Amino acid sequence: MNRLLFSAALIWCCMLQTSLAGSGNPVSVHDTIVRACGYGGGGRFTTVAVDPHDPNVVLVGSDVAGVFKSTDGGAHFRLTGRGLESFAIASLAFVPTQPGTVFLLAWDGCYMSRDRGDHWVKKSSTICYRQRYSGNSLFATIGQKLYIATDTGNVFQMSLDNGSAPVSAIPSSLPAPVFCLAAANGLLYAGTDQGVFCYRTAAWQQHNNGLPEAHRRVTSILSLSEGRLYALEETTGLYLWNATANAWKAVGVPAKPQTILQQKPLRYKACALVPGKPETLYLATHPETWPHMLFKSDDGGATWSQCSRFSRAQDAVLTWHSAASLAAAECISPVPRSRTLYLTDWWNVWKTTDAGDHWTQLHRGLQNTVVNDIKTDPRKPGFVFMAVSDNGLMVSPDNGTTWQRKMSGVVDGHAQEIEISRQDPAVMYLLINPWEKKKRIALYRSNDGGEHWNDVGFSLPDSPLPRLGYVDGLATNIEIDHADDRIVYVATNGYGIFKTTDSGRTWSPLNSGITTPYVRGPSALLMHPHDSSVLFASTQAGGLYRTTDAGRLWHRMPTGHNFTFGMAIDPGDPSRIYVGCPAKKIVRTTDGGATWRETTLPGKTSPTIAAYALSLHPQDTRIVFVGTLSYDYTAADGLYISRDSGQTFEKCSLDLPEVTINALHCTQSASREALLGFNGIGMFRVVIATDTP
Repeated sequence: MNRLLFSAALIWCCMLQTSLAGSGNPVSVHDTIVRACGYGGGGRFTTVAVDPHDPNVVLVGSDVAGVFKSTDGGAHFRLTGRGLESFAIASLAFVPTQPGTVFLLAWDGCYMSRDRGDHWVKKSSTICYRQRYSGNSLFATIGQKLYIATDTGNVFQMSLDNGSAPVSAIPSSLPAPVFCLAAANGLLYAGTDQGVFCYRTAAWQQHNNGLPEAHRRVTSILSLSEGRLYALEETTGLYLWNATANAWKAVGVPAKPQTILQQKPLRYKACALVPGKPETLYLATHPETWPHMLFKSDDGGATWSQCSRFSRAQDAVLTWHSAASLAAAECISPVPRSRTLYLTDWWNVWKTTDAGDHWTQLHRGLQNTVVNDIKTDPRKPGFVFMAVSDNGLMVSPDNGTTWQRKMSGVVDGHAQEIEISRQDPAVMYLLINPWEKKKRIALYRSNDGGEHWNDVGFSLPDSPLPRLGYVDGLATNIEIDHADDRIVYVATNGYGIFKTTDSGRTWSPLNSGITTPYVRGPSALLMHPHDSSVLFASTQAGGLYRTTDAGRLWHRMPTGHNFTFGMAIDPGDPSRIYVGCPAKKIVRTTDGGATWRETTLPGKTSPTIAAYALSLHPQDTRIVFVGTLSYDYTAADGLYISRDSGQTFEKCSLDLPEVTINALHCTQSASREALLGFNGIGMFRVVIATDTP
């Protein structure tokens, strides 16, 4: 999944030009109604853990959304995780000896929960995991000690007898990264790209007898109470430790299906053992191996059969991966004393209750979607258009109750923005950043409301991009001329702005006067609501620009900020313009840009959190919504609302993980309603019921 990550270079540049905001506690807006209205599934689920004391409690981790929790065996999930400061989850583990206690390893640190994942307390910022791939488990327990692996080569330990006990590093490091941990017979084992290591006599010692010297990338280690210890090597498969021979013994690996023509051997990442059934093994291919497969053995690995009966839920939305099959398995978790297992992959969560013969898709509540843009049109009541990463354009005809994927004629990739013509609601333009990056802008036009799309994109210049961490060359924004939908503008983060006057047959660059053609942010390219020759461009490192001649020449505006993001213009009074900036600052003008005033959002202060997405309520433009962004995988600061044209702001109480808000769209509803598109947890509808003074 395409995750929003602003580079360290951008953080540094923004810190140079901003000071920390003043302290103060945010004021919650009361009577806020928050309702999920996206769809479940369609994202990368990194890990799954089942409560050993209550098998109905299931926790699922995401690469962008944090943690989902089910209390009914996976039938329904909800977002959970108060206290989390990061939403890229590497591993989850319940503590068998302490009911309700669960640990989580994330991009920014290690957390503990005493209430099955509802609330989390950060135990350490040093203990973290930032590698894209990890093994099945990065936790292990021996007695009342918990051990935690990291991708830096260090393993940490803490006492489970005292939850406030300090966490300390084992005074001996491993080759980085550590892929997995396991405990067996009172000893601690770790898997690395240099094989298996065992911790004894206060040092890590190689434990590789029997492993091929050229193949020692161990992605998972599993142990059973019966004394069996298995190691999974990425290319050569499973090995069983033979204590008598003091060596690893190769276990039979699945035969490559005859339908696979590629010469490369299969690679493996995830495996599982069933407690109480030492002969039953599960083995999944690596996410980077195609096709993705799951195998099962009932005789200790001597023979294997492929698990191929995957069933989609009838009420699930059809996503890019609409086939009833596995997609890049991440983690397998068996439920003790049962025939039930859970499996996560890059698109779904699966459950079997018959030991793997049949798998059923779980999706309710699993909104694991990066939303980049949201649009509605009063001429099409009930329709919501959502541009999302990976799945492309998703359309709901009933205000988010049901969804359909509308990508006929469009290359697969991340939908960045959808725009609807003011002249004809059937005419739309869709901006895509393809999975396979090419020096070309992927723009599409539809003349039938999004049912079919025609390519109207163009090639980018051969000039190299500047070596700046925040410039990636991707397409970011589109604007359609209000009076003529043949005229379209496209903005990029690196190549500037382009224009067509003939529905995309020909294109011209429009960067005269723009010295920093790094446009990025929701509505970072915005047209004057009544004069289509006037446009505004919000850029990184150059701030805000304006053209009054349809793009022939741009002039920089004196906002006082070099880095600016999303914008909003009052349609009733276009001299009122609002711009999001770093350090949770908003700049606004009431005289068309001659002078600017700055407002800082209340609450926590951080130079790495920006005011990013802005929207004015069309029925009452004194109401200003602002969504915040974090420059990395850590928490942003939620949603803010002003009821006095941006002079003061209050924080909305959403009771959601504070994931970056990528998109913010106010509908034409008379209620104070906004649609929020998050960088990982999908779309939510927010209604503010308070009165405007």
